[in-house]
Amino acid sequence: MTTTITNTDDVLIQTGIFTKEAAEFRSAKLNEPQWLAEKRRAGWTVFEETPMPTLSDEPWRRTSLKKVKWNKFALDVAPSLARVDKLADLPEDIRHMFDEDRAAAGRMLIVNGQIIYQELDPAVAELGVIYTDLQTAAREHTDLVQPHLMNKGVPPSDSKFAALNAALWENGTFIYVPKEVEIEHPFHTIVMLDGEGATSIHRTLIVADVYANVNYIEENASYSRDNLGLNV
Repeated sequence: MTTTITNTDDVLIQTGIFTKEAAEFRSAKLNEPQWLAEKRRAGWTVFEETPMPTLSDEPWRRTSLKKVKWNKFALDVAPSLARVDKLADLPEDIRHMFDEDRAAAGRMLIVNGQIIYQELDPAVAELGVIYTDLQTAAREHTDLVQPHLMNKGVPPSDSKFAALNAALWENGTFIYVPKEVEIEHPFHTIVMLDGEGATSIHRTLIVADVYANVNYIEENASYSRDNLGLNV
């Protein structure tokens, strides 16, 4: 059964940048495998059929979405930061966020869906641990990603915005830790918005095998305090 959406805010969000065509374009641009494209389509279907949350919904009873100007946001805003190979080449304020003097199993900076910096401790990699962006993982480690992505944790049916994320996510973090492997130091990902109207539609997937142990830190931030941005 298809639900007819009549909520004004919901119509606005669907006629802005968040469209079925945008989801299809993103899938084609990323050259996604068929199974992943199908998950996007399924996410969009749930999004269309799920009404926008209102103040009568318990999780949203103190948050009104009526004044959100959805048409002020944009997908695929190019970040001002260029990709770097060394932590020392990042701006000082971002290095400070990473606490560069503290040991880490791996670090990753994702800005507007693009990988700006990524590192993995070679000793950790030798244990069979994978720490990469989710788009790369979906292509190169399909056997680890496909059974779990959008099936467990936060499926599209969880909420209106979970469905939107499933349909329009651009990238994310993926960690795999083999059986009985314990990682001493944490992985640290910073997901950042950069530019006026930028959106961050990010997913995180951690697959830890039996008796594995891993710690993960994820920060969401804006590179500018003055720009309007949206994190879904």
